[in-house]
Amino acid sequence: KEGQNIVPYTIDYLKSGKDGYQWIMYVCTNMNDITNYLNWKYDNLPSEYEMIIYDITNNRLINMNSDEYVFDNKYKNHPVQFKVLAGTKEYLNQELTELKKEIPQEFLLYQNYPNPFNPSTTLRYDIAKRSNVNIVIYNILGQKVKTLIANNIHEPGRYSILWNGLNDNDIRVTSGVYIYRIEANGFLKNKKMMILK
Repeated sequence: KEGQNIVPYTIDYLKSGKDGYQWIMYVCTNMNDITNYLNWKYDNLPSEYEMIIYDITNNRLINMNSDEYVFDNKYKNHPVQFKVLAGTKEYLNQELTELKKEIPQEFLLYQNYPNPFNPSTTLRYDIAKRSNVNIVIYNILGQKVKTLIANNIHEPGRYSILWNGLNDNDIRVTSGVYIYRIEANGFLKNKKMMILK
């Protein structure tokens, strides 16, 4: 764009296969909240090949019928990750299916396991795109007991965290019902769990 720096992408990492190829690409900036423009031009592809780009960080399949993709980077010094794929239609379909197994398509908070528990339990959650994540445990009165994750940037993926039944002062909590809450990119979810002694 006019008045902006244009940086050509010149280094790639090639994973080859007999029916196609893929590259991982990172775009990083040292500024918050800027708009980025990804442009492409490709030619000399074999006639049976197609080409696609997947924005892994924002969990989006990019339409390559246009010649530009506009995306925001909210967090400086945190690269946006892309996967560029070229290959037969069958190859691309297979790779996209595998990619979508690895990258959750929605935000989820699962029931802790075990539940009830003593002395510890595991909380699992899915992050569908890069997010600032908070996970906090409250007692039944709504008072904060333990901050498990505070303002931690997560890439898309499946995560778990162990709670050992201690509060923020490293004191074991009493038996009873507790609520765990996740906040991530506008996603907000609570679930109940029980400690037995």
